Amino acid sequence: MNVSSRMNSGAQTIHMHMLQLGTAALLSDCVLLCHAVRALQLGLSVVPRVDPRVPRSLAEYCAIYREWLLLLRGRLAQSGLELPDMFDPEQDGDEELMRFALCYNILQARSLKDALVAMDRTVLNIKEFVVWYSKYSFIKPGDLEAWQRIAWWEGPDSDGHLWLMIDFRAAVQASRTHGPDLVARVLVSFLEYGVRHLVPELGCASTVRVVVDASGVHIGAATRARAVFQRVGHVVNRMYPCRLQVHIGWVYNASNTCC
Repeated sequence: MNVSSRMNSGAQTIHMHMLQLGTAALLSDCVLLCHAVRALQLGLSVVPRVDPRVPRSLAEYCAIYREWLLLLRGRLAQSGLELPDMFDPEQDGDEELMRFALCYNILQARSLKDALVAMDRTVLNIKEFVVWYSKYSFIKPGDLEAWQRIAWWEGPDSDGHLWLMIDFRAAVQASRTHGPDLVARVLVSFLEYGVRHLVPELGCASTVRVVVDASGVHIGAATRARAVFQRVGHVVNRMYPCRLQVHIGWVYNASNTCC
């Protein structure tokens, strides 16, 4: 191959690479444009810039993301979903929507694409919650009194928070007798009663604190009871977002006592 042919071949290769890069850039621009068009169709024109490191109340977040929450309600209405009372705007329902939204990085959204992804994931989680909530077998508040050896509410404390106290040893014993599914239902029902009834009735903070007293529990028994708290943990993460503060206290005594 002579010099001229090699130069022509190299030029063609460079040209092909440039075309590929140009095509990739064009596709990327098209994707961004599609997100922008969809956002404008929904009415979302501006993504609030919020520093996630600065603590704010749910009411403040609702004011900042007012437009976003209106669109979220519109999406849910279009799906024909019948929302439970806790989402009623007259009952601080926007704060309940905001709790779900905070789980999907809405505070970190810096583009229309990010905001739409957060909205899509929030809609799916709320749909999952509505189905779960309508079918879950909550234990009635009056019947929870029979389970107060396992869990009970205390407070509010000086900060306005209620405390859900859980006796791990009693939970282990009850799971042996009644099975882990029932004990998990008991704990979830206590949480439901606290956040839906006690918090509004007493005017407490919307987040609750939990203490699990595991003193005197053998490590083997704690391991066997893992299924109970795995069930409860899954429900809390998916269905009660932003309800538990990160601070969860464990009082653990590494003794050889068996429950």
